[in-house]
Amino acid sequence: MSDRIEGLILKQTDYRENAVLLTVMTAEYGKISLVAHGARKLTSKNAASLMPYARIEFLFDYKDGRTIFRLQNARTVRLYRHLHEDLVLSAAAAVVCEVCDLLAYDSLDAGTAARYFMETDQALELLNGGTDPDVLLAVYISDMLQEAGLAPAADGCAVCGDVHVVGISAEAGGFVCAAHAAELNVPRQSVTRLRQFRLLNKASLDQIGRLDGLIEKAGDDVAVLIDILRLHAGLEIRSFAFYQRLNAIE
Repeated sequence: MSDRIEGLILKQTDYRENAVLLTVMTAEYGKISLVAHGARKLTSKNAASLMPYARIEFLFDYKDGRTIFRLQNARTVRLYRHLHEDLVLSAAAAVVCEVCDLLAYDSLDAGTAARYFMETDQALELLNGGTDPDVLLAVYISDMLQEAGLAPAADGCAVCGDVHVVGISAEAGGFVCAAHAAELNVPRQSVTRLRQFRLLNKASLDQIGRLDGLIEKAGDDVAVLIDILRLHAGLEIRSFAFYQRLNAIE
């Protein structure tokens, strides 16, 4: 059965002779893999539409029980051009797509798949439109952690629930009180930093504009959330190291 739907290209890798293998997030089928035969040929009619981070409409052969499908044709719906022109934005987009790729396990239910698709598409659109990449990554990763049932503790101590918090611990999963900060050897943070972490974890992508002027630098908050993914979900976000290096250079 052939089906025509839209999807976000999360990843592209070379696959056999002149072909590429695409990892695509869709609202209808969740995360799927597509083989685009001949996409590396100069004469390929699909190559221009298969850019990373792009939203495409594509026709493919769907068969129950298959994990890899053959792409018939594709057209670009949204290219997100600035993500390909700016190295920092491109690196941030790579982090967004890798987080989605790793959290979108096979056999997602339809509702979750649709939310992952819409959340990731909105994140790429905001990045392309000039949203601060650190703030965007913090809010997006926090939202995705909540979808995965790993929401950081941003109301009280992750260990005991005490609302009098003094630090942030990826190991604990969010805020920690004085007693557990000492136990975990977590440094105390300023009230401003604690408030910022809470704001980033309470905001949604729809509300991200309200954070303008309230966030100083969110890079440390992003690093904590990446560590929560690593420590509590066992996921290594390899693209984040490159993103950090670019920020350090700037």
